[in-house]
Amino acid sequence: MMKIARTGWLLLAAAGIGASHAEVEFIGGDIHFTGRLVAQPCIVDPESQDFSVELGQSSIQTIQQNGGKGPAVPFSIQLHQCNSKVAKSVTVTFKGVEDSQLAGGLQTSGSASGIALRLLTGADETVIDVNQPAPESPLVAGDNSLNFKVRVETLPESPVEAGDFTASATFALSYQ
Repeated sequence: MMKIARTGWLLLAAAGIGASHAEVEFIGGDIHFTGRLVAQPCIVDPESQDFSVELGQSSIQTIQQNGGKGPAVPFSIQLHQCNSKVAKSVTVTFKGVEDSQLAGGLQTSGSASGIALRLLTGADETVIDVNQPAPESPLVAGDNSLNFKVRVETLPESPVEAGDFTASATFALSYQ
């Protein structure tokens, strides 16, 4: 009986040794790698990617005496390491909710009412409609500053009420 037990143990041990050295291959799935390599004309400055423009405090009376327009407040988008061989110019589109009463104006929210924001070019204050490209700006090699302005404008069909307001827009750059 002892001989049978030893033989069984040896067979089990041999089977275990053989299994631990055997390779087992299972068929998995395919992996596809994709990507895109682009020639980026410029790098947007990190401080220009998410920022606020403080319009300050304005008097309703002063705005109404100025044809319903508040003072234009400048702001800019900074671009770095521009490669003028890749692109010669850029257009900016400010995307946001257009005000229903002021065509091309940016809708505001808050306790102030009867107003919207108007975006303008920085140099000559040409109107820039929300969701439409601004006039083309030439690019030079290196750093570039895209200059704009924004102002409060009263709505033609609404009474103006004092209070706080906010508005938001995103910008998209299109290089030519």
